[in-house]
Amino acid sequence: MNAPAATLKLEYPVSFGKGDPVYELSFRRLRASDFKKLPDDDGEQQIVLLSRITSQPRSTIEELDGADFKAAGEIIKGFLKSSRPTGEQSSGGSPAE
Repeated sequence: MNAPAATLKLEYPVSFGKGDPVYELSFRRLRASDFKKLPDDDGEQQIVLLSRITSQPRSTIEELDGADFKAAGEIIKGFLKSSRPTGEQSSGGSPAE
């Protein structure tokens, strides 16, 4: 298994009955396929994406404290930022002249 791209320690762990509490979320990087069939609502989109990239069930994501949910959203935003300067190609090619 690959190492997680990011880990978020929850300020408010999620517990369900007698099961083990969830103390942290481990994220993998986003893939284009993660954006397939997302709902129109922004909150629903974040719930679906978080469930997909943390491998946590939707029920766990829905029980996150607001502060933890917001922090998880910031991790998603960070994955969407490019570190490449505008106009720079990814590899091997040269710009058309």
